[in-house]
Amino acid sequence: MTETTLGSHMTRRTFVSVGALVSGSVVFAGLAGCGTADAENSEEPSQSKTVENTPEKVPTVYFVHAVDSEALQAIYKAIAKHLTGKDIAVKLSTGEPGGHYFLNPRLIAPLVQAVNGVIVECNTAYGGRRSSTESHYQVATEHGFTEIAPFQILDEESFISLPVENGFHLNEDLVGAHFFDYDGYLVLSHFKGHTMAGFGGALKNISIGLASREGKYLIHSAGATSQSWRSAATRDFLESMADACKAVTTACSNMIYINIMNNLSVDCNCDSHPAEPKMADIGILASTDPVALDQACVDLIYASDDNNADLIERMESRDGMHVLEAAEELGVGSRTYELVEITTEETPAQSNKAVVFFSATGHTEPIAGFVSQAVGADLLRIEAQKPYSEEDLNYHDRSTRATSEQDAVDVRPAIAGELPNISGYDVIYLGHPIWWGKVPRILLTFAESVSLAGKTVTTFCTSGSSDIGSSADELAAVSDPSATWVHGKRFAIGTDYDVVAQWARELGL
Repeated sequence: MTETTLGSHMTRRTFVSVGALVSGSVVFAGLAGCGTADAENSEEPSQSKTVENTPEKVPTVYFVHAVDSEALQAIYKAIAKHLTGKDIAVKLSTGEPGGHYFLNPRLIAPLVQAVNGVIVECNTAYGGRRSSTESHYQVATEHGFTEIAPFQILDEESFISLPVENGFHLNEDLVGAHFFDYDGYLVLSHFKGHTMAGFGGALKNISIGLASREGKYLIHSAGATSQSWRSAATRDFLESMADACKAVTTACSNMIYINIMNNLSVDCNCDSHPAEPKMADIGILASTDPVALDQACVDLIYASDDNNADLIERMESRDGMHVLEAAEELGVGSRTYELVEITTEETPAQSNKAVVFFSATGHTEPIAGFVSQAVGADLLRIEAQKPYSEEDLNYHDRSTRATSEQDAVDVRPAIAGELPNISGYDVIYLGHPIWWGKVPRILLTFAESVSLAGKTVTTFCTSGSSDIGSSADELAAVSDPSATWVHGKRFAIGTDYDVVAQWARELGL
């Protein structure tokens, strides 16, 4: 963390004092909590309870000031180990047509692709083009989301019921019928204001965002009906959001959360004509606790001196803090948290590992993604300048292109574009298929063309039956002799995440 500031408009001391005034207690790594002398000497009195002793364990919220793809991937790596499984859903808002502050697909594409994610959404309940499945898919295409990843509307067919235990108003939460199709969820939220809830972040994304049309009716009516729109009293509505959060997080604990604080309009992405943002972008935050994450975002809004009055007024006029209070009471998460800033200087150190892979038919790619996810490594692709066709890879025809290449010792197929830049990495996981019992010759092109000097390299491969054999020896023979090679592993096509992750982690690289 930095020594003096958190963001460009806010000192640590300001953040602690304002955070204590507005919310629950804030605990910093390497910095005393709100009940210490530093907070007591603050010019602003605290009206919330203080923490005299730092709790043994409070949720961590990671923060990076930059808002770009590199920062997004860096902050993901801080919590990546908590998301497991093969099939990962990326829950976000596709944004109402006419609005333009929804998350930019170019910003999130590298992360979504790194986790092999499927972007998921649910239909809206208020009308508009996202209220029907067919037109919602079209909006997702128009807004660029289908260009970067597969896309699914979870309630395109129906809904299912999740029980709410000891909720304020709801006995059940109605979510898209495809909710359980995924092993885990990366909840990617644009933090901003909201007309009804005061603000929208992770809690809104997993409550209203994951609810089917019927579920949205149920939440907005505080349990009165799932068949039509009815608005409940504000606090009842916010408590119903918390009920839905409880149902979702109980049903699926394999979730991690990232909030992007840019384009800080007072209006939601569901608004087709949102107000222009007045505040500057603040950064990206991530946590395994959605309550702590949203609380930290709220605290950052209050702690800023950059034209924050309108957004604060929006949150306070809608009693927005109550959803945090209600969610904490239900055990969804904690409003007390530890804030850890990842600075620009620290970002490169977050990843000294890279997964470099070649996947002509798509079998090696998911395994590479699993390795990347398991060890927090960057994912770099090798592509052939001339792509391999199905005919090129006909195993039964000895005259095919791939057969000819594998039989010729000196053939080095050209790599498309620039070579993957591995200069900043110490550990390389090199993934490839096995062709005719050997490493594809394009991998030898790579090994001969880059410097592996001083690096630790391990390999993994996919094949229908052939073992990894001597592929690592072939690669080592044409690369820098100072590289350290660790014996690799073959994975059958379709191997699931847990098997791959166990191998990658047990290597201890």
